[in-house]
Amino acid sequence: PVTLLLFSHLRARTMAHLWLTVLLMLLATTTLEARVVEPTLLEMATTRTGHLMQATRVFEKGPYDVTTVTVRKSRPPAPPLPLLLVSPNTTGLFPVILFVHGMLLQNSDYSDLFKHIASHGYVIVAPQV
Repeated sequence: PVTLLLFSHLRARTMAHLWLTVLLMLLATTTLEARVVEPTLLEMATTRTGHLMQATRVFEKGPYDVTTVTVRKSRPPAPPLPLLLVSPNTTGLFPVILFVHGMLLQNSDYSDLFKHIASHGYVIVAPQV
């Protein structure tokens, strides 16, 4: 009798959970209203402001032609060998980036990257360390 009572109690409890789940699902489907889906951030950026289009232009060559100079040691108080300078080929004030390469690499390994960054209006100073 105790086992039968326990089984019927668990069965009633499971049925109650099942009915509660069904009731909540019905309420959710009848009370939720259709709503307008907002445009995604990508759509807003490309159609409203165009900032995304401008942000992806960073991968294109910039508006400046560039000049690369390699400074070699000529006197005792000179920089480490060789110092690589890449800058826009025009006069003006430009921000400077000091680039220190990783271990087992040469500063010249990054020359294409330096030229690309300089074409966007930056001066790159890259010592060989």
